[in-house]
Amino acid sequence: IILVDNGRSDIIADKEHWETLKCIRCGSCMNTCPVYRRSGGYSYTYFIPGPIGINSATYCGYTAVLNATGNPILGMLGSLTATFALVFPTFVLMILISKMFMKYMDKDGVQSAFAGLRPAVVGLLAAATLLLCNEENFSTPDNPWQFYISIFIFIATLVGVMFVKINPIKMILYAAFAGLVLL
Repeated sequence: IILVDNGRSDIIADKEHWETLKCIRCGSCMNTCPVYRRSGGYSYTYFIPGPIGINSATYCGYTAVLNATGNPILGMLGSLTATFALVFPTFVLMILISKMFMKYMDKDGVQSAFAGLRPAVVGLLAAATLLLCNEENFSTPDNPWQFYISIFIFIATLVGVMFVKINPIKMILYAAFAGLVLL
């Protein structure tokens, strides 16, 4: 048995950096884990690859084909193929689940289940919001201007979505543009 530590024991002993070893659900383990490859991934509790998994598939597909052929055009085709192979099963599953949901959404049991899930979703969103309310996303006392602009964009987005009834996707785009221009 060969165990590869790569300095993880030192990181877990460090009180400031041990959280970096927590899973961020990027999906990279799907490309390297022999258990996942044998079981088709069903041994894990989720099947949606994250952004790092998608980027890894794209890069690996490009690199593998480029190294095999030496042709960058074929390398791009390899990256598209690998990315498609990673994303397509999830896409098909989501379509099937959506169709099933549309078929049964009026049933009392489904309505009750979603009514029970709403508080959990609100709690998860609140937890994510609180995690993002830190110095990196707002400002330090040295730069109060950035803090005030961030608060203004937040309040404008909240009012726009809740009271003016602007489409949330449009508000995200407006807030992103305002952040780029003002910050």
